Amino acid sequence: MTTPATYTHFTLHEVAKGVWAAIAVREELAGSNAGIVDFGDWTLVFDTTLSPQSAQELMTAAKTLTGRDPALVINSHWHVDHIQGNQVLPPGTPIACTAQTYADIMD
Repeated sequence: MTTPATYTHFTLHEVAKGVWAAIAVREELAGSNAGIVDFGDWTLVFDTTLSPQSAQELMTAAKTLTGRDPALVINSHWHVDHIQGNQVLPPGTPIACTAQTYADIMD
């Protein structure tokens, strides 16, 4: 495991080979923690944080770490500090969530 990389909105910690936890910096705009997983030939991002600024930084970190944009984003639940960053995803990026989470987002 590597030494954490520090970003403005979160600190990255490699928790297993190819798996990073993005731990939110309390004073910044991430609002919640997120994750990046390198599956070797594709990348997953788990939650996209609260703000476009922190989400863009998360997407940059994912590309820096894995060499690619995320192929899939998972939204764990509907709270805005977990989904608001979806707006910065490259067009066509698939977003997965439960049916209930989708219904809650659409309400």
